[in-house]
Amino acid sequence: MHLGIKEQYEYNDAYQKENIQRVVVKFNRKNERDQKILDHLYRQRDSEEGKSVQEYIKRAVEEKMNK
Repeated sequence: MHLGIKEQYEYNDAYQKENIQRVVVKFNRKNERDQKILDHLYRQRDSEEGKSVQEYIKRAVEEKMNK
């Protein structure tokens, strides 16, 4: 069954409200520590492996949890 654009939007919106939790982290580019973290995250994204920043953060947190 193919949904129309409006129905697809409504489905996606309802799914995200039910299942997705967003966590926002702010970085200050004028703060050296924060800028180093940002640089590191984007190097990971741009590396040969091409991991998304989201995936990189999830794996780093999982590794820390499993120690």
